[in-house]
Amino acid sequence: GRMSLLELSNCSLSADDISSLTKFLDRNKTITSLNISRNNITSADSVKALAKAIKKHPVLCNVNLAHVSLAGGSDALNKMLLSCKTCTSLEIGHKDFDEESVALIAKFLGKKNSLTSFSLVGAAVDNDNKTLLSEAIVKNKTIQKLRLHSNKLQLPGIIRNTKKITAGLSKLTHLDLSHNSLPVAGVKVMAKFLEADCNLVSLIMSSNHLTTKGASVLLPATKKNTSLHHLDLSFNWLNDGIAPLMVDLLGNNRTLRSIDLSGNKSLTKLREERRRYSWYTNRSWTIPRREGGRYAIVKGALFDTTSLDTIVSSNHTCALKMSGDDNGDSKSYNKRQHFEETVYKINALDASEGKKIRFKVVLALNEVDKELYNPRSFDKVPLEMMPHLLEMLQQRIGFNSFGKDVAPKGMNMDVDGGNWGKWNPLSRKWEKRAKTTKENESLSRVYEVIMSWQSLPQLFVRGPGELPESTNVEAEDEEPTTKKKKSKSKSRKRRKFGDASDDDDEAWIPKGGRKRGKWERRLK
Repeated sequence: GRMSLLELSNCSLSADDISSLTKFLDRNKTITSLNISRNNITSADSVKALAKAIKKHPVLCNVNLAHVSLAGGSDALNKMLLSCKTCTSLEIGHKDFDEESVALIAKFLGKKNSLTSFSLVGAAVDNDNKTLLSEAIVKNKTIQKLRLHSNKLQLPGIIRNTKKITAGLSKLTHLDLSHNSLPVAGVKVMAKFLEADCNLVSLIMSSNHLTTKGASVLLPATKKNTSLHHLDLSFNWLNDGIAPLMVDLLGNNRTLRSIDLSGNKSLTKLREERRRYSWYTNRSWTIPRREGGRYAIVKGALFDTTSLDTIVSSNHTCALKMSGDDNGDSKSYNKRQHFEETVYKINALDASEGKKIRFKVVLALNEVDKELYNPRSFDKVPLEMMPHLLEMLQQRIGFNSFGKDVAPKGMNMDVDGGNWGKWNPLSRKWEKRAKTTKENESLSRVYEVIMSWQSLPQLFVRGPGELPESTNVEAEDEEPTTKKKKSKSKSRKRRKFGDASDDDDEAWIPKGGRKRGKWERRLK
């Protein structure tokens, strides 16, 4: 087949290798993407030859020169930039780029080109070049994806609180400002940008030293934004104080599809009550149970098992990643598990909201909160939904291929595990494939619901239609004023077993049943 991607990243390419690459590009007519990141081109002639080959290539549109040191100074860099003028994506930058190099890049961006995606990686940007970059990006009419990575910027950097710049940056759909610094003053400018006419779909602010105080300004503005789908706040300085803000955000914003909070070490998980003993002081003490921020976010916004209604009203559209497992503590064993990873997989599914709710209800009824199961609380469930509830009482994630996409990695409870059974990471028990205690418990639950649910007999009423209104029944129950002569009942032929017709079916209709399109209550 025809090769469309050539990747030579981090290969320590020599001058001879660059020369061979240049000759190959001169002959090739199919490559659309070239990646030679994390290499050093030590010859200025090699840089110019490579730039010439890129410029002449007929279909090359994606060039990655991130963390590439280019010999030859500003003249060689300028030739390389001009060669990428017709490309749609360019990544360039190195820690050795000086102020003149960054200014040259800003000048290139301000001119007419075909770039829709641009990344400046590793090059330090001072205050003067920050202004040049901001003005160049505003002038540029084609860039939609902008990445400023490891530039020693004090954010928001290129985003300044002016109408001209805000309007000029409104065309951006993807913005990556990771590995820089974002103080509270910068967060306020970013918050105003998100509240304005902003079309961002993805915002990445990873490793920006963002604190909980800064997040308290940013997240309320994000709550009002209707275009943002992906928000990355990973590896910052967020702690458990962010939990109420995240619960409020997830409860009011249904356009977000993913949020990344992984790497925030001060954002803790559930810690069960523990006993400690000191041999030195010869005394013991109890460390109380502590519900960390991760547990509070999952329970408050994504998986509230207080009741069936709270499960349904939880957020099912946003996949929240916090790098957590399914257990609050490694020694908690089946004690108030919050199933962080499983809920993340459920919300990340490309499925209908009804299917996600079904997974969460099954997880809640059979694994998480046994107090949620109460047959008397099912009386308010609509009649047409009751068969689905009876089915969910018998289902379990990981069994009979149900929920295999959201089950913990490597979990396959359909395979016989022998005498000891298989380890179930959800219930944290060894379970056999057939006739387990859990399956018997599910059958017992179904029996209890059938015996205690008051409206269940209505499922077995013959005849279609809805139950009559009380007014209509009372109106038909009234005896007519004129008495009619009773007709003598005709003797009927005795039926034999197996006859096709059954005239006694109508006599079986209970009170409130439907007879030939009319509601009739039998007095006998």
